[in-house]
Formats: sequence, structure tokens, C-alpha cells
Amino acid sequence: MVILFYFMCFTFFSTESNDFCNVENLLLNTKVKNCKKNQILFGNIDFNSKISKLEFEYNDEFNVKIPVIYKNEIVLFIKKNCRKDNMKIKTITNLIPNTNINLYSNRVIVSCIFK
Repeated sequence: MVILFYFMCFTFFSTESNDFCNVENLLLNTKVKNCKKNQILFGNIDFNSKISKLEFEYNDEFNVKIPVIYKNEIVLFIKKNCRKDNMKIKTITNLIPNTNINLYSNRVIVSCIFK
């Protein structure tokens, strides 16, 4: 009985690689065409900056904080591709080693449900 329970859990609740869709540069792909309805969508922006702490602006419509530097592009991507529920924006900032000046590598990840 226990074995049957575990088998059912892994069969019905397993995550497969086709359960999500990824857009490497959402600046180039404002309208996504290769995702299926209700798939999890990830859109990324990678850029370098001399500032370690990015400025954010809260967006009431989507209930998220958006980096000001790419605010218009991210909002356009969200409006064209995302449902308004379960949306998240994550920013990762790292110091780039071996540079004469402080230079930071930034990645902004938008995750949402594709509409």
C-alpha cells in the first residue's frame, strides 16, 4: 500500500522539462510564441552596471517591484505574455571579479504563468 502511494505521488506530481518555458533575453522577445497556455514562463535580462543596489518601483497593477532601469520593457513583456496572478520578479547581483573598477553582473528574472 505504501509503495502504491509513493508511485502515485511521483506519477502525478512529477515536474517535467516541458512544464515551463524560458526566454533568455526578454528585451529581444517581447511576445513569446513557443509557450503553451498556463505554462510557467521565465524571462531573463542580463546586464552589467557600476551600481550594486538597483532602484525599484512598485507596480500596483502587477503587485511586484520592478527595477527602474528596465521598467518599460518588463511591463511590456508582462502585459503581452503573463497572467496577473502568481507573478514574481527576482534580481540577482554579483560583483565581477578581477576588474579595476567595481562592476556588477545583474540578472532580472520574471516568472509568471503564460496566458
